[in-house]
Formats: sequence, C-alpha cells, structure tokens
Amino acid sequence: KGEACLAGLLRRTSVKALLAERAALGRKDHPSRVVVFQHNNTVEHALATLQSNRILGAPVTLGASAEDHDAGTYMGIVDVGSIFFHLVRDYLAPHQDAKSEDLLAEDQASFQKAVREFGKQLLITVMGEDTGVILKAEEDGNLEDLVANSFLGEGNTSRKISYVHRTTLFNARGHIVGILSQSDIVRFLYRHADPSHPVLQKSVKSVFGLKPVLTVEEGKSILFSLLKMYRNDCTSTIGIVDPEGRLSDAFSMSNLRSVTLGDIESFNVPIQNFTTLCHSAFLKKMKPRKIPAMDADSSVLSLLKLVVKRQIHHVYLVDKEEKPVGVVSLTDIIRTLIKNE
Repeated sequence: KGEACLAGLLRRTSVKALLAERAALGRKDHPSRVVVFQHNNTVEHALATLQSNRILGAPVTLGASAEDHDAGTYMGIVDVGSIFFHLVRDYLAPHQDAKSEDLLAEDQASFQKAVREFGKQLLITVMGEDTGVILKAEEDGNLEDLVANSFLGEGNTSRKISYVHRTTLFNARGHIVGILSQSDIVRFLYRHADPSHPVLQKSVKSVFGLKPVLTVEEGKSILFSLLKMYRNDCTSTIGIVDPEGRLSDAFSMSNLRSVTLGDIESFNVPIQNFTTLCHSAFLKKMKPRKIPAMDADSSVLSLLKLVVKRQIHHVYLVDKEEKPVGVVSLTDIIRTLIKNE
C-alpha cells in the first residue's frame, strides 16, 4: 500500500535513494553518463548532443583556457527552451514592437543564414532562467528539501521565476553526479503514494482550477507559435486549436528535444504538422501522436498516470466540446500535491 502523507514520503526519502531507484528501473530517457557541456561549446554542438541523447537539457561548466584556472566550475543548466527562445529573441530583435506575423514572412535564405549564425553562438550566451541560481543538492539530502528549495524555489527572490524544472546534483567532492527533474519527483509520487489519498481522488478541475489557455490556430507556423510563447512570459507549451476552437494537439519545448540546427530552417511548416513528426527523423517520417489532454472532471490520480505513462510535462483540460479550459504543468502538480495536501 502506498504512503498516505505525500510530504512525509518525500521527507523520508533521500536524493540518493531516488537516484538508485531510477537506475534500477532502467529509465531509457536517462543516459548512463551525465552529459556535461562547456561554456564555450556552440549552440549547434549542444543541439546535436541533446538530440543524440534525447534529453532536454544538461549542465554547463566553465571551459579551460590559458588564462583561467577555474575550468570545470559549474555555471548552470542549458536546455532547449532557453536555446530556442534566444533564437526567437535574436531573430526578431529589430521587430520587437511588431504585433502581427507579417514579420515572419522574411526571405527564407535570410532566415537560414540567421540560423547558421545562431548555431555558432557559445552556450554561455543562451543560458535561461533555470540557471539563475546555482542549485546544489547533497545526495544524502531529502526530497522534501530538494522540492522546496530547488523546484519550488521557496524564498528565492534572485530570479524572474522562483521555480526551476531541473537541478544538478553534486556529491561531497563537488563532482556532478546527475540531474533530477520535476518529472522524477512526479513519477516517484505516482509509484509510492496511496492511490486512495483524498487529493488523488478529487477531480482535476477542483484541485487545479480552470484558467485561460494560450492557443494557436492550425496553419500557423512553428516559428510564429514560438514567438507567441516567447511573448507570453516564455511559456513552455501552447495548445493548437481547430477553426471551431477545439483542441487538436499541443506543442511544447519537449517536442524540440530531437531537433538539430538544420531542422530549424524548416520552422515555417504549420505547427500541427510538426507535432505529428517522428522525432528520430525530423520532417521525414510521420507517426500518430495522442493529444496530451483529458476531461476536466477526471481524477488527479488519472492525471498522474497520464503524465507518467506518456512521459509528458503538461496536460490540457478540455470540456465536453473538447475546447481547452485549463492546463496543468509538473510545477502545478508538485506545488499543489506537496504544499496543499
């Protein structure tokens, strides 16, 4: 039988225990070694490495130089979200006040040139908000403290956003030993929590509430969708709706984990086409993709099951007409289940 107290479960579990359990389960989306970049690696190199390892982000350390004796110093984490939002910001820099998508009708050759130049940038120039504070967690520390201090960033006022999606783990010698993400915490709760917990039996709507959803119409390009996400506080997901306003799919930064620099040049394709593409062969093979959505009256337990089984970071809530009425993120799940059980 699972644990009845969710916060107590995390309090009694060490970071080391979670890492050991994850290794024992043989998680395929975690490489056997920790991928680490140097600050002077290029964006093109980073994208290719993330793609080959099928991961969303990796730690960045200070690269060696003749004048610098601090090589190996941890600098933060770079992920696909920060990389692509920097591309949008830099490419659209001369048009920051533009409100329409007309600015996206640039000459294709000019855009391809801009992408190639972007690929030459150093990683130090595309670090995102997840790296605003150096996050370290001793392996013997408990998961409750990790969640509070890292993922929810309680009491942290030095960043634009208080929460982070992943944190770098160090051992007692200061060596990077792994990465823990919000997904790891949610999967752990799903495996060990008591299914009969009152909160897990409530409806998603009653626990997380309904709220306006950022959407984009079918037919708009990937680049335009990224622009809209960027202008809405760099939100990491956007719903795709048909002409009647029904949710037909969703796009998130997780979709970009298998994109290389050369693929970006094709970002003028309609957004709904991208979300059905096979990530292992971008723009070459197609495969069906289930919409990451559920009825708003479904239980919180079914929400956790969907997130874990599908390995997704957001779930859209829809009404009886299949129109989006809310979206729940991993941050929402962790904050609500742990702090308000």
